[in-house]
Amino acid sequence: MKYLLQVMMLSAGLLGSTLASAAISKDDQQAAVKTAASVYDAMLGEGSAQEADWTAPKQLKDIKDPVIPGNTLHVLEFSVMEPANGAYQRIRILINADGGVAGAEILYAGR
Repeated sequence: MKYLLQVMMLSAGLLGSTLASAAISKDDQQAAVKTAASVYDAMLGEGSAQEADWTAPKQLKDIKDPVIPGNTLHVLEFSVMEPANGAYQRIRILINADGGVAGAEILYAGR
């Protein structure tokens, strides 16, 4: 329940953010890709991430960290198509100021 509340708070922050984005380091981006692939495999079945293209993430605006006041989170978004049914998902990875992955979510984006 606590995890669900944190995910909901992070999602609300993603939707309501107006802060500018800072650059994300190559190491942080690699950690985000690894997390995105893990989340994608967990949701769609083992091996699904191998068929996805993780090379072109889109950096969204930074958001305020709802868990640690005063901190900001960088947001990377990957667009992935599920080959089995042609559905697209957006996978958002939240990266904290220390470079660690703070959260992830998958959003259905249509066909």
